[in-house]
Amino acid sequence: AGVIAHHRVEVQHREWRVHEGANDLARVVWAQLDGRPVDTICGYSLGAMVVALVAYAQYQHTGRVTRGLLVGNPPVGNAAFARAFEQALPDVVYINHAWDFVAQPLLVPSHWLGYYPAGRRLDDNDYPYVRDGWRTLFPHLSYL
Repeated sequence: AGVIAHHRVEVQHREWRVHEGANDLARVVWAQLDGRPVDTICGYSLGAMVVALVAYAQYQHTGRVTRGLLVGNPPVGNAAFARAFEQALPDVVYINHAWDFVAQPLLVPSHWLGYYPAGRRLDDNDYPYVRDGWRTLFPHLSYL
């Protein structure tokens, strides 16, 4: 699977695999940007996946490096893509709740499933998660 499309020509690397649904949405965002540069990204959940792919596509097409924060960041690509992303965009970081079963599907390490989040993980030991009421039952919303 490719990363983004530019005029329907896939930009890809033979070793990369990325989430097809997120990549489809990233194509829409990429088209709407119409070449305008993006210096900073932020996203939550599926939005984190989409903006990560857009930022990487921009890097591939223009060499422009972005920075950003991704929250509740689900796995978006395989190990090869995650390594390439972190090397190219070292200032894109993410934070995930330890019990977030959306950002960490089935609460198993993402590498067991062959996919990884994009970006560099921040230490979340001191993050003040909201642990009251319904947020306790659905940790993916504890960031809100």
